[in-house]
Amino acid sequence: MTELVGQGVARVDGRAKVTGTARYAADNEVSNPLHGFLVMSTIARGEVTDIDTRAALAHPGVVQVFTHTTMPRFRTVPGFPYNRTFIPIQDARIHHSGQPVAYVVAETLEQAQEAAALVKVRYRTEKPTARLDDALDEAFLPERFREKPNEVERGDAEAAFARAEVRIQQTYTSPMQHHHPIEPHTTTAVWNDSGLTLYESAQGVMLTRIAVTNAFRDADGNAPNIRIISPYLGGGFGAKGPTYPHTLLTAAVARELRRPVKLVLTRAQMFTSNGHRAEYRHRIQLGATRRGELTAIVDTSTAQVTRTDERIFNTSDSALNLYTCPNIHVRQLGVRLDLPTSSYMRSPETTAHFGLETALDELSYELGIDPVELRIRNHRTIVNPNDEEGRPNDKYLLECYRAGAKAFGWSRRNPKPGTTRDGDEYVGWGMATETHTYAVNPSQAQIVIGVNGRATVRAATQDIGTGTYTVLTQVAADGLGMPLGHVTTL
Repeated sequence: MTELVGQGVARVDGRAKVTGTARYAADNEVSNPLHGFLVMSTIARGEVTDIDTRAALAHPGVVQVFTHTTMPRFRTVPGFPYNRTFIPIQDARIHHSGQPVAYVVAETLEQAQEAAALVKVRYRTEKPTARLDDALDEAFLPERFREKPNEVERGDAEAAFARAEVRIQQTYTSPMQHHHPIEPHTTTAVWNDSGLTLYESAQGVMLTRIAVTNAFRDADGNAPNIRIISPYLGGGFGAKGPTYPHTLLTAAVARELRRPVKLVLTRAQMFTSNGHRAEYRHRIQLGATRRGELTAIVDTSTAQVTRTDERIFNTSDSALNLYTCPNIHVRQLGVRLDLPTSSYMRSPETTAHFGLETALDELSYELGIDPVELRIRNHRTIVNPNDEEGRPNDKYLLECYRAGAKAFGWSRRNPKPGTTRDGDEYVGWGMATETHTYAVNPSQAQIVIGVNGRATVRAATQDIGTGTYTVLTQVAADGLGMPLGHVTTL
């Protein structure tokens, strides 16, 4: 039988997607649902002094309006992968603009939206700070997050930089950036005698299950049985990896009202409810020999954090691990601002990695060394820590450099800026190394072969648009020696 892995095949979910039968989280039909809508804070710092819900409660179809005085209480704030150190609508405190302050529930979505506009909120305001430049003098070194230090030193990078034959010193900046996948965040919560089912727009169903389970543990540590259903995802870009407050609030409201509740965030609410890439400053200093060998990397980044947490998601792993250098000093500083908590965003290292790679290009220009050759000279070979013989964990990066250079005709590149044109337009030829951190967790899959000889693969994953079901089906069919059409992945 022809090997299926690596072959071009028709997407197994293609027909469902083009015909509209693929069910995304908000498409799932449940019996007799209520619809939720969030009322968001219009101030960035302070506290709620009064909420008048009378007009909203009198609106047709409205079932309840939950505020910080009536919202069901969570015993504790769930840990990772929950994206906040607080749950909103539990007290009067406002930590950022666009924070939920009330949860309206009605028979229809339109009724919930109309009633939300009738909720009147009064605040005691405090002066907020929302720009990194306004508080750079308050930068601090956060404590460790999940055992990853925010400061690492190898050798004496400052001294090595001072005596380096060639020195590059640059500062790079990156603005706040937001996720906005086509499918907004959505939660439908259904409670029954067997526990809680959440139809959720989640990139990691097991991570979501952990966060929700922790949120609903009782004083004795017991938690309800929780099931997360997310077969298709309309884009995520990292935004749908963590769990956010709206998920927990919807589940709590559904349990209180004893009916299913569906919530879909609006496009405007997405800006403050599901994380973002933090505003970022990156100062990098490279020291090198005239042959282009790195002797020092001093990497200092400053990112927005909040007044309630210290998580930094744009890490400097590239500076620590990508190139051979005997002297490295990495510091990841935070500045507390009155903004929502940031989060992962499509390749979380992008901002820090951009600075390092751009500075290397500056170094290559200063030395007159080709950018590809400069990276080859500083290639780092990593020994596999699990290999008893100490053999290197080859990432095939050198082969990638050479193959890419050949494919793009790199040898024809003129390194002098402004010399390559296509008609009236200047053309720039550039290159960069990309690296991405990852974590490995134990995982399982189940394959059931029926009496008809066909196989069903079950795995706790979802298709985010990249062909997950097709790839898993190919792997299973290849391993089982079955035709592709005889395997179904759920």
